[in-house]
Amino acid sequence: MTDQHTKGTLNKVRGKVEEELGKVTGNPGHQIKGKARQLEGSAQQGLGDLQHAVTRSEYKDEVMVWPSEPSGSDGADRRS
Repeated sequence: MTDQHTKGTLNKVRGKVEEELGKVTGNPGHQIKGKARQLEGSAQQGLGDLQHAVTRSEYKDEVMVWPSEPSGSDGADRRS
């Protein structure tokens, strides 16, 4: 779990509380801010997932080399 996972989870919970507070008090501003904070939390969790995948990748030190052009069976240049 990364720092972004933790921050994302906290923002989602905080946003849900703020949204519910807005519903109880009838304040649409709190509802909107709460939903926005929940979206921010989801984005942070996604960033955490990406960071985790990169750091755990078994291929992180390998470099992939892509062929510059597809080769034909006879090696002739097929560009028109």
